[in-house]
Amino acid sequence: MVRMLVCWRLAGLLVMCRIAAAISPVFSHTFVGKFQLLVSKGYSMKSFVLGVVMLLVAATTTQPVVGGIIDSFDSPAQLVVSGVPGLDTNNALSPQSLGGWRELQAFGSFGNLTGTAGVLQGNLVFGNGPAGPGSLDVNYTSNNLGLGGGLGTNLLLGGSTAFSIDVIADDTIPTILNYRVEDIFGNVSTRFANIGGSAAGTTFIVPFADFTGTANFEVAKFLRMTITGGANADITLDNLQTINIVPEPSSLVLALSALTIGGVIARRRMKYPPTTG
Repeated sequence: MVRMLVCWRLAGLLVMCRIAAAISPVFSHTFVGKFQLLVSKGYSMKSFVLGVVMLLVAATTTQPVVGGIIDSFDSPAQLVVSGVPGLDTNNALSPQSLGGWRELQAFGSFGNLTGTAGVLQGNLVFGNGPAGPGSLDVNYTSNNLGLGGGLGTNLLLGGSTAFSIDVIADDTIPTILNYRVEDIFGNVSTRFANIGGSAAGTTFIVPFADFTGTANFEVAKFLRMTITGGANADITLDNLQTINIVPEPSSLVLALSALTIGGVIARRRMKYPPTTG
């Protein structure tokens, strides 16, 4: 009887390990060692509960899945420099951008941006001078025709739930990132977020659920991303895209399956307690 209980416990651990490894590659590096430790010390109800908790963490922690590239910023240099004060616009063909065109607008409230505002060396660069705040608009309008030939484009394609952009370099000066989505009916949704101070090598994510407004993201006609920074603000970005940050339902199903298996094992343990001697 004792041997049978031990076999059930080890089988339960093996099933949970295999399910969790299939759910998340992170699990194999983070949690497998802990499960091996539990096995070596003897599988008890306490260790089972700990194992289930680790499994659920693995099941609900998913890596963002790319839904669609909006702009990789790989086209030749496209720079704008604001007047004193004033506005400068640069609209150019951009095959790798959503809609095939990218329009840049730079505005300096009291003085010029430094001249490194725009697309340079495969990145989106915003550099502001010491005179005061400034902003850079990045517009995707398909040369004012509207995305999707004026019929709109589906930003939710592939189950996307957020915008993301890679942070290549940044200083600690507050820098505001603003997204604006307008649909084919003229409805608008916006979202402001402070991207300033983000660590280099990270991805800055803004969920669609955080937007305010009534735009239908399935028929987006115009998309604008605005970077606004104070004096001397500098930031370099890359790979604007839509992503899916919601755990897949299959992951949760697998986690619940593991809980069911664990419940059976726990019940057998209570019904047939181990004997000594």
